[in-house]
Amino acid sequence: MLTTAESSLKTTKLLVIDDSHTNRRLLQAIFGSEGCEVALAESGDQALPALEAHAPDIVLLDLRMPGLDGIQTLRRLRPAAPNIPILMLTSYGDLDAAVEATSLGADDFINRPISNDDLVVRVAHAVEHRRLLDELDTLRTKLSEGQFIKRLMAPSAAMSTIVDNIRRVA
Repeated sequence: MLTTAESSLKTTKLLVIDDSHTNRRLLQAIFGSEGCEVALAESGDQALPALEAHAPDIVLLDLRMPGLDGIQTLRRLRPAAPNIPILMLTSYGDLDAAVEATSLGADDFINRPISNDDLVVRVAHAVEHRRLLDELDTLRTKLSEGQFIKRLMAPSAAMSTIVDNIRRVA
């Protein structure tokens, strides 16, 4: 039985950035079977074009790659995609890299090996967390615009005027 977080992956667009062909294909198979649309990039240099071309909901980014490594790639991705969860993957338990990645805006730092189920759950949780933050922003915007109050009150012109006046004064 799927949890709410896992079921949210059914429409998720995932970008995998990893120099290992085997890792890319494995992640594509894992998340494809979960209903994700998976785009692949094999280097940090391909990351930004892939981000723009595929508009992913989440990114899985390898730490160690030739050329632009994961940290350098994260530095380029984060400003271009401030609200997209980026999860770093590594086969090397590097505490300094984990601290740096987190300080640069990585949402999670995952050491390999990890079970497929655990990886799916962590990705699902990151996607769900982002969805909840987006929903919170939407609700805050509606509240600040007075839409929430207008819906609670009778839909009359007089009440709308009062709510608008209260919002302006506030």
